[in-house]
Amino acid sequence: MTDRERFVAVVRGEPCDYVPIFGFHGAPGVSAGCMQKTYDRLRATGMPDVGGCWDLGGEPVNLEGWYRYWGTTGPIDPGFFPAEPARGIASERRIEGGFEIIEYESGARTRQVIDNDITYSMPDFQVYHVRDRASWKFYRDRMSPGPRWPADRIEAACRPLDSRTRPLVIHGGSTWGTIRDDLMGPQNACTVLYDDPALAREIVEWEDWIRREYRFPLWSVSGQRPCSAARTTATEAA
Repeated sequence: MTDRERFVAVVRGEPCDYVPIFGFHGAPGVSAGCMQKTYDRLRATGMPDVGGCWDLGGEPVNLEGWYRYWGTTGPIDPGFFPAEPARGIASERRIEGGFEIIEYESGARTRQVIDNDITYSMPDFQVYHVRDRASWKFYRDRMSPGPRWPADRIEAACRPLDSRTRPLVIHGGSTWGTIRDDLMGPQNACTVLYDDPALAREIVEWEDWIRREYRFPLWSVSGQRPCSAARTTATEAA
C-alpha cells in the first residue's frame, strides 16, 4: 500500500498493512525532518545522513529519506498558490546586541537569535504589522494576492497531483490565528474586539475574501480528484 492508501484506509476505519506515524501539515513535529542544528546533533550521535533537514521558509532536502529511516510520513501540499503574488512587505536585517533585528517597512520589528533560520527559537515580536487602521490598510494593500489564475491554469497545475502516493492537504488558514500571530499579536488581537470591533470585522472579512477568491477554486478543482474540506484544511478522503 502507498501512504495515500494507508491514510484513506485509516480514516475510513478499514484494515491496512500498518499505521504509520503521521505528521499533520503545519504541525509535523519530528515526523517530517528537523532544523539544521538538530540534524547536526542527530548526525553526531549516530544517525546516518538520511536527509530531511529544514531551514525556515524552505523545503527539506530528501524528506523521503527521513520518512524511510524513522518510519514516519505526512501529506503533500499542492506546491502553488493560484494567484499572482502579493506585492509583499520589505524588511531589513542587522545584528545588534548579540541578536538579529528584523525591521519591516510596515513598522513591525522582531528580535531573534542569530541563525534562527536553521535553529528556530521563538522570536521576540516587539512590534506587530497591524497596530491601528492606518497600519492595517498598509498591510492589506501589500499582502493581498494579485489576480486569480484562470480555471484552466489551476487545472493544469493540479494535474501532476493525480499520481501522488501521499495524501494531499490544502491549508485554509486560521481566522483567529492569522490575526493573533501574523497581524496584531495576542494582546492586541484580544483587545481589538473591544477597542475597535469594526476593524476586527474588516480583517476577518479580508481573510474570508482570500479563502473564497483563491482557496475555494483550488479546493473545487482538487476535489475532483478528490479531497474534502475539514475545518481549516482540506485533506484527502478518497
